[in-house]
Amino acid sequence: MLKTTADAGKRHAQTHVTILSKAGMLALITFTVAPDGARITSSDPRQPKPKSCRFKTPLAAVASHTRALATTMRNGWQIAYSGPVLRG
Repeated sequence: MLKTTADAGKRHAQTHVTILSKAGMLALITFTVAPDGARITSSDPRQPKPKSCRFKTPLAAVASHTRALATTMRNGWQIAYSGPVLRG
């Protein structure tokens, strides 16, 4: 899944993005691993603000991310993109 990378002795955060679609709506779930822990952030167009949860370990965040995606897909959402953040 995600790995933190070393650059000149410094560890950087790595982010995985999942874009979902349903009935003309787009939603976003991001999963970020950093040296100090992990974070999952979701943006649902039906909600006024994004939600974010912080985890002490990447393993706990992976489990939560997997459950969130399974629930989302059971509720009729489809994955439009899942992978690293694209730039350019």
